Amino acid sequence: MHLFNSNKIVTVGKISEVLNPEPKVVKKSLLVATGTLLPILFASSPKLSFAQEAVTASTKENVSQSIITAFNPLTDMVQGLAHPITLLAFTAAGLVWFIDKPKATQMMQNATIGFVLVQIAPLLMKMLVQVTVGF
Repeated sequence: MHLFNSNKIVTVGKISEVLNPEPKVVKKSLLVATGTLLPILFASSPKLSFAQEAVTASTKENVSQSIITAFNPLTDMVQGLAHPITLLAFTAAGLVWFIDKPKATQMMQNATIGFVLVQIAPLLMKMLVQVTVGF
């Protein structure tokens, strides 16, 4: 028996039923009854109130979060530029390698250190903001 070699013809419906469907009526009596009782149930439930929490802690957290989000576009741009600039530095170091190997090695080290610092800069900034929130 083959999957695509079937001789059965299955009729699903008529074309007129697809083009002019009859609207199906759904019983909504239970839904309406439940929907009308919900406001009454919620209005009769007791409302709880609590004392206001300390404002200074949440304000400091909000300020620190807004500082981090304010610098996000700048850090994203710098991280995006880090790859091509590091590639250019390594290419230049590769060309300098033919003339002066110690200078080329120093260029590669500086490019690597700069790239790593740029990549961990957001982490350092978040850590610095978290430290200053405590003061």
